[in-house]
Amino acid sequence: MIGSARRRVRWQRLDRPGAERATLYHSKRFWFVVGKIDTEFGGVRSKIAYQVVCDDSWSLTLI
Repeated sequence: MIGSARRRVRWQRLDRPGAERATLYHSKRFWFVVGKIDTEFGGVRSKIAYQVVCDDSWSLTLI
């Protein structure tokens, strides 16, 4: 990807209720994956948000 192009993905769990959405983009020297998970743990609906940052060699920088 060049510049600030963003790619979005969405997938749904097959083994239980739930879905995940994530956006991948590049900014200067870093790659970002920002996502949200909607699922169920032990009968409790759960929403999880996350961000992963990697450098240009895909080495993990920040979670």
